[in-house]
Amino acid sequence: MRKRTKNILISFFVITLIIFSILLINQNNKNDRDLKMKLESIIGNSVFEVWNFYHNLGNFQDLDGKSIQEINNRLYRVEGYSKVIDSGVSTELLVPIANKMNTKISAISSNYNETEEITEADQEVFNQMVQDSRKISELITEIYYQNNIHQEGKNQT
Repeated sequence: MRKRTKNILISFFVITLIIFSILLINQNNKNDRDLKMKLESIIGNSVFEVWNFYHNLGNFQDLDGKSIQEINNRLYRVEGYSKVIDSGVSTELLVPIANKMNTKISAISSNYNETEEITEADQEVFNQMVQDSRKISELITEIYYQNNIHQEGKNQT
């Protein structure tokens, strides 16, 4: 009888250990999924913010002191979003672009603060920034967004 009780206790312990292990593995998988979803959400929002800035800058027409300051301020935020994206996808793609844009708009801002007017050279630099922004927003769409990955609402036969 003692041997049988011992075997039952060992079996019960092994079954309990297996169940506990399964529950622990499921909890870890759930936590991994939750973390992945949070990371995707943060990176997705950051990609949208960066894309939106470059898209809007690509449609910019007039340059004046107020718009220079606005672009300068938004570029600092874009630089932060770019750091989030680059670290999240383990690349150095968007931060160098934001840094170059920031350098250009800072030079334009500095010149404007000295002379209180937009020089022809600064306007040329800005026009190039606008053209570059159009290309950058297209590249962001191409690189970071996947077309047709969801087929919701579409009849599948």
